[in-house]
Amino acid sequence: MGGLKVSAGGLAQAFQRAADKLAIEDAALRTQLLASPVLHTDETSWRQNGPCSLWMFTTPGAQGVTFCRVVEHRDRVTFHSIVPPDWEGLLVGDCLSVYATATARQHKCYAHHLRALSTAQCDQNPQAAAADDWCARAKTFFQDAIALKARHPQMSPEERAAAKAELHTRANDIFERARGDPAQERFRARAAKQRDHLLEFPQPRRAPAPRRRHRPQTLLRQQNRARLRRLGDPRLTGRHLHPARHGLRRLPRPPSAPHPRGLHRYPPAARTEGRHPLPRRRR
Repeated sequence: MGGLKVSAGGLAQAFQRAADKLAIEDAALRTQLLASPVLHTDETSWRQNGPCSLWMFTTPGAQGVTFCRVVEHRDRVTFHSIVPPDWEGLLVGDCLSVYATATARQHKCYAHHLRALSTAQCDQNPQAAAADDWCARAKTFFQDAIALKARHPQMSPEERAAAKAELHTRANDIFERARGDPAQERFRARAAKQRDHLLEFPQPRRAPAPRRRHRPQTLLRQQNRARLRRLGDPRLTGRHLHPARHGLRRLPRPPSAPHPRGLHRYPPAARTEGRHPLPRRRR
């Protein structure tokens, strides 16, 4: 700080003044955030004059947006102050209870599930694991779901539906019945609660239709037609629509539209004969 002494109150006031000046940019960033079809969110503890939380939201892609907000409470009201309940995108987050039914479409982060599954695999009874390696079957299910998520954009709608139906059947077989081992049961209850969101993936974007490249004569004809409509001229046939066939490079200005300088751009003989002589010079 170059030998300067800054108090905590001075820093808080400086931050508050900066926040007031950046309120417009903050609203614009939130609007850009909600315009994305996919939104990732996570939260962590943040000490600021007492226990607070740092809530982070980010969008995928090279042009992604990151939105951070320090909040006092991690509850549904605070979440809906940032993301409205009628938001139609896909929310990707962990298994925090605040996210449950917060939006219509959700996807639970597989990394959080696999980390909890690793903990359950270490804490389970070795005899129960030897009798039925349930954790290994659950891990294989999540690995197959990750592989399906990677192939999802390239698959046809019928292939997606068939693959999801097969994984839904496996999920019901793995997470529906209670487990006798306490460690396995804790993870089973966690996954069963989020079973509706386990296979919710972002919808693949449709590739834009390629733009048709017209010939220069076609483009010139379209420009001339638009110009005639703009001038209110009913002549939409003949050499005005096909100037290339008559050796014209530009549509002559009709008699009803005088030149801005007060003179016709082309003499009447040229307009009737279809020729383009040099324009008159004002003496």
